[in-house]
Amino acid sequence: MARRVALAVVLAFVLSSFAFGAPLNRDVCILGGGPAGLSAAAFAKDRGMSVVVFEKEMSYGGNCNTEKVNAGPGKPDWLDTGVILHANTTALNKLFITDNYTIDSPLVAERFAPGLLLPYDTTAQSPTYLVDFPNGNYSAPYGLLTGGSLDAFLAAFGRLLNHVKSIPWLNRGRYPDPIPAELLRPFSAVIEELQLEALVPTFFHPILGALGITDYSDPEVAPAYLALLYLKPALLLKLTTPGYGFTIKGGCIKIYDGMVKHIGRSNVLVSANVKLVKRPVGGAIGGSVTVTYSLNGSKKNRTANCKSLLVAYPQTPMSLKSLDLDAKEKKAFETLKGFYLYTLEVTIEGPFASKAFSLVNADLSSPGTISEGRYPGLNRFVGGMPNFPVAAVAVALEPLTNNEMKKIVQKQLDKLPKSYITNSTILSIKAHANYFPHASTASLSGPGPNAYTLREQLQGYRRTRWISNQGDCSLAWQNAYTAVQAL
Repeated sequence: MARRVALAVVLAFVLSSFAFGAPLNRDVCILGGGPAGLSAAAFAKDRGMSVVVFEKEMSYGGNCNTEKVNAGPGKPDWLDTGVILHANTTALNKLFITDNYTIDSPLVAERFAPGLLLPYDTTAQSPTYLVDFPNGNYSAPYGLLTGGSLDAFLAAFGRLLNHVKSIPWLNRGRYPDPIPAELLRPFSAVIEELQLEALVPTFFHPILGALGITDYSDPEVAPAYLALLYLKPALLLKLTTPGYGFTIKGGCIKIYDGMVKHIGRSNVLVSANVKLVKRPVGGAIGGSVTVTYSLNGSKKNRTANCKSLLVAYPQTPMSLKSLDLDAKEKKAFETLKGFYLYTLEVTIEGPFASKAFSLVNADLSSPGTISEGRYPGLNRFVGGMPNFPVAAVAVALEPLTNNEMKKIVQKQLDKLPKSYITNSTILSIKAHANYFPHASTASLSGPGPNAYTLREQLQGYRRTRWISNQGDCSLAWQNAYTAVQAL
């Protein structure tokens, strides 16, 4: 009888531990289940470390948004509304020796998504229309890629490429300290000096506008260093030159499906609400990290204890509220701010449904001039092939809920001329908050060290490492690899 009672007690304990979540014990806790976080977890497991990943969204992959599509025979069954193109670091290393990438991004992708790498088609082009989305006004369609003369476009592109090649830290995002004063000017000064006006409507707008860089004359919104960081050689080459970029058959999520399989699905916690992260005090020897969290909207708190912490999501004061930041850490992040990006899958009806096209946000209120698009709302609306869903990007400079942005976008779509689109339905919308964190320009013009240096000085402090993405999945993998090697 006593044995039965004892067994019952043990069984009850085991079941309660399972039901309410026994504390997890891991070598590494990783906050963020996007490209940086999942690759960090995969690389850590390669080194024999146990890991757990916390992702607040219902699915992993971060800004790799792959939607399932049923477009019929002969059509792809996926649509990437977020990340489409990956930089080839193997090719970049040969051209830019000082970049010193220590991973080969095609090999990483091939490892986790075997047989699915596709070369990026740099010749794929479609008519581009400038659109004043808030008012539903259209320009005439522009030529392939260009805002007018092909010769003017190519000449301006060459000047831009030569300029960014002369700035050695762009590809890896290794900010200098101090950042040169000429790079703290508004991006409009660079456009004027290098005569880049031909690139503004159909090249700068869709790339920079999607990052919230919307007013080229404002040094806080569009400082030259930040605009050029996202027009770096790695991006220009992967868009235009065969061999410098690749895509994934089945969508970019295939890479992260492979990483999750390698990590172990039970070690990737989605719908995870991280409530508090406690770490050893600065300068302490030893100690561990404790993460308090809940899952799937539950009020029941769980804990995970880890030897080290990797923060792999965008880092701003708002996004770091659950961490026990000390004064040194708060100072490093106090001026960082991000944008708010939304990716959408949309079906359309009407004449444009049977063709490939691209609509780009532009303020057409002043005849004869091309200004940055007004936000919040659509940045670009791209039909990649006939009779296939459209991939769209919307931007807000302040946080909006998915429903708030969905209403704004639907209202803009309803204003489109019926001669182009007669009906549209938003199938999905996904938000990415605090996107592309960057320091205020004013703070960078003062005496150093600047915010980027302060953040790097935190690496390893309080058993924590900070991983940046900077809008490039291949760079996120590299930064994750570097962080893991330092553990």
